[in-house]
Amino acid sequence: MSNFFVAKPKKGNKMKLKIALLAIAIALPMQMFAVTTTQATAQDKAKELMKILNISKSIDSSFAEVSKFSSQMIKAQDLSPEEKVKAKQYMEKSMTATFSEMKTIDWDKMFADVYASVFTAEEIDGLIKFYKSPLGQKLLAKEPELTKATMQKMQVEMAKIMPKLQANMAKAISEAQAEEKQAE
Repeated sequence: MSNFFVAKPKKGNKMKLKIALLAIAIALPMQMFAVTTTQATAQDKAKELMKILNISKSIDSSFAEVSKFSSQMIKAQDLSPEEKVKAKQYMEKSMTATFSEMKTIDWDKMFADVYASVFTAEEIDGLIKFYKSPLGQKLLAKEPELTKATMQKMQVEMAKIMPKLQANMAKAISEAQAEEKQAE
C-alpha cells in the first residue's frame, strides 16, 4: 500500500510535529472557551440591556396601541352601527386570545438572544451606556409617545389607501366567485 498520504517526518522534525500537535491541542479548547465566554458575556450583557429597555413593558404598551388602532380602523369602516359593534366584539375577543398567548413568551430572553447574536459584548456595552445616558433615558421615556404618534400617522395613511384596498378585495372576491360559477 502506498504511503502517499502518510508523511513520515524526519528524525529532527518529530519533535517539532509533537510540539505543533500539543500547541493545537492546547489552543483549540482555549479558542472554544473564548468563543463560549464571549457569547455568554454578550448574553449576560444583552439581558442587562433588556432590563434597561424594559422590553416587557414596551410589548404591553405596543399591544395596547394595536388594540386602539384596530378599534379606530373598525370605526373608519363603512359599516352599520350594529356591524361595528359586532366587529369590535370579534376583534376584542381575538386580540385578547392573541395577547394572552403572547404573554407566555419570555420576551426578555428572546430579545437578549437576538441582541447577543447580532451585537458583540462591547457593542452591547455601548448600547447600555447610551440607554443609561440622559438622552437614552429620554428616548425610553418618549417611546410610548413615539409609538402612539407612529400609530396615528399609520392610521391616517391606511385610511387614505383603505378604499382602494377594499375595492381590490371586492374585485378579487367577485372574480373568484365568477370563476367558480364558470367551473360549475
